Amino acid sequence: MIELQTIIKFMVPVASILAGFIAGWFLEKRVITKLHAIANQTGWQGYEIIIKSLQGVTLLWCIVAGIFGATLSFPIAPGLLVTIQKTLLATLLGSATIVVARLAVKFIELYYSNTVEVEGASPLTSLLENLTKIAIYTIGFLIILQSIGVGITPLLTALGVGGVSIGLALQNTLSNLFSGLNIITSKKVRPGDYPAGNW
Repeated sequence: MIELQTIIKFMVPVASILAGFIAGWFLEKRVITKLHAIANQTGWQGYEIIIKSLQGVTLLWCIVAGIFGATLSFPIAPGLLVTIQKTLLATLLGSATIVVARLAVKFIELYYSNTVEVEGASPLTSLLENLTKIAIYTIGFLIILQSIGVGITPLLTALGVGGVSIGLALQNTLSNLFSGLNIITSKKVRPGDYPAGNW
């Protein structure tokens, strides 16, 4: 009888993790694929961007949900349980950050592909994509640290002081950078243009 109870005690969490994996696989292979086909028929590229951004992440989310369910049905030491739950939370927040970064970058590409009529990739587009990724991943990293109990106030203070120092040291460089961005956004100068003067 004791052996049967032990087997059942282990079967429930294993079944929870397996159910999460199967649900994630079904969403990835069936639901996401079907939604992708529907998105192609709508004519708006935004739907396709959203669906593609979720690919590979829904499976992870379902597995995390299965592991979380397993922790609720299996006796675990309180300290270890807290560690596991923090790890799962960090995994969810990290994957959500990746999805947000994907969405932001792809929508920037979509916007400029519809508005900027130049051959090749726009320098401004590449710059905005990189800056957007850095901003989103930085915010996501700080949120993850805060969620697992790591204080981010000293880190923010250090980043603020470092940012001011870098800004002062690179004042001329940053001035030229933003001047270049202003020229690009004004669309008065395009790739291939050259200065002409009366000599």
